[in-house]
Amino acid sequence: VEGNCWLIGALSSLALHHQHLVKRLFVTPEVCEEGAYHIRLCKEGKWTSIVVDDWIPCDEDGCPYYAKALENQMWVPLIEKAVAKLYGCYQALDAGHAIEGINLLTGVPCTTVSVFLSDDKRNESNLNTIWSKLLEYRSKKYPMLACCGSSYIDMNHAEAEKEGLLTLHCYCVLDLLETGERRLIKLLDPRGSTDWKGGWVEEYLLDLFMRSEIQLNGPSDLWINLEDFTKYFS
Repeated sequence: VEGNCWLIGALSSLALHHQHLVKRLFVTPEVCEEGAYHIRLCKEGKWTSIVVDDWIPCDEDGCPYYAKALENQMWVPLIEKAVAKLYGCYQALDAGHAIEGINLLTGVPCTTVSVFLSDDKRNESNLNTIWSKLLEYRSKKYPMLACCGSSYIDMNHAEAEKEGLLTLHCYCVLDLLETGERRLIKLLDPRGSTDWKGGWVEEYLLDLFMRSEIQLNGPSDLWINLEDFTKYFS
């Protein structure tokens, strides 16, 4: 994927569902008056402690130039700075694999599962197989990331972008919903700039909300049906 979303997506996924894993990255657990922080990262299977200061690159308005967190929290820019130091510079974080982000922050072996189905293979049997796999991972509380588009498969990137998705971009898988014959995946855009059109999904979700079966989306959340998920995500 392009940009640093492979890292920010992994951070977002862990922060939402596995906060204890984020906290253990900080050898320095509290605010340090000296501005020095020890942060643990796992690269190529080896844990290492990176020391960074709290000077964060900012734009002319004083906002962090790279990653930022809600309410000006420092933990995201500090972790990103530690990763940039480990990789050599911030520019080295431009483009990466989602699986690398999860492994870097957890040290746990990760796996990649292909969910893309070409039109001639998007049948009920293959859809059921992918849905079952997603349900299995959710039941085990695995952090999951999904990449929209790929340079390795024959996917219509222009069509995905027309529908409001960001291609070569990493999304967090937040939840799964199955009601009747509808199978939906709830995603989070770490960048918060996706304008997913959603087709019939938005109207269907509004009906579920009116019946108090779900909560409304957050500003960066989107719901996508399984068929479109296997069409636009790799």
